[in-house]
Amino acid sequence: MPPLTSLLPWLVLAMVAFTPPARATVLDLEREGEGYQREFDYFKLALQWPGTYCRRTRRCCSSNACCRGSNAPTVFTIHGLWPDYNDGTWPACCSGSSFDPKEISTLTSALEQYWPSLSCGSPSTCHGGKGSFWAHEVFKHGTCSYPVVRNEYDYFLTVLNVYFKYNVTRVLNDAGYVPSNTEKYPLGGIISAIENAFHTTPVVACSKDSIEELYLCFYKDFKPRSCAVGSDIKIDMVTSKGSCPKYVSLPEHVSAVSVRYVWKPLKILLNFLGKSETVDLRHKHLSAEEDAHGKWVWDYHRHHRCLVNVSRHVILLRSQKHIQKFKVECFKIAKYT
Repeated sequence: MPPLTSLLPWLVLAMVAFTPPARATVLDLEREGEGYQREFDYFKLALQWPGTYCRRTRRCCSSNACCRGSNAPTVFTIHGLWPDYNDGTWPACCSGSSFDPKEISTLTSALEQYWPSLSCGSPSTCHGGKGSFWAHEVFKHGTCSYPVVRNEYDYFLTVLNVYFKYNVTRVLNDAGYVPSNTEKYPLGGIISAIENAFHTTPVVACSKDSIEELYLCFYKDFKPRSCAVGSDIKIDMVTSKGSCPKYVSLPEHVSAVSVRYVWKPLKILLNFLGKSETVDLRHKHLSAEEDAHGKWVWDYHRHHRCLVNVSRHVILLRSQKHIQKFKVECFKIAKYT
């Protein structure tokens, strides 16, 4: 019997036939009065690449999928499904409804895998509130998806179905565009692979030369269509042909969780040195060449920092002690990892 994780997309798709009657408790819009905005024109499916997002992780928490170690996501994950207008603007926060996790309890497993938060903290849920990543998306965007989406359950199930049907990760992998920390791929080739598969041009957003987000747009019946150019400008993203360099990367996930395991020995060492206030703990990805040199690298060109390789992360530790003594302490830290 195949593992449950491989069956998740099919289980979610199969649930369409058993979708319960529309509930009027969460996403039904008030057609009159405060909160009403004109009906949207099309949908934008926003996907995020974990390998790029997780490079910015500076702390771990239970809600941050970047901190799952080997179980962290390695495919494009869902950011949200956003209703947009053809003029480049979009509706937001169309109803003051509440978010009830129990309404989507049957979808939680799939949502945690394919729609995880890639950060810590509580994003805004409209009207001054704070909540989970899912609450933020359903409040800000889901409530404006009427009449296509009518309630909380319908919103999340609809997004999952569209995500599985238009599987960007699978299309790119089949075309040879796989996660790598060394390879650079032609942006035009990535766009063409998606165009050939889905008959629509994606919008791609980058952080430097790394793909960060990718957008697919749909009519209200979820047939592919082009995104309105104005919408990309409004959210500080330019078109797919201008937002990224000609060659881009799909960086592999670099786990943030490993840094926690060296904090205790680091703290002990710093207390011994009497310089605990000089610690500067942050992430820096090591190149393959640096990895090959072993557990630690001494670098005289970066203010005498001790670089300790910790599962593709390094600890940057500054010290005002004598350089030679600190070099010895670097080796002691490396022995803990």
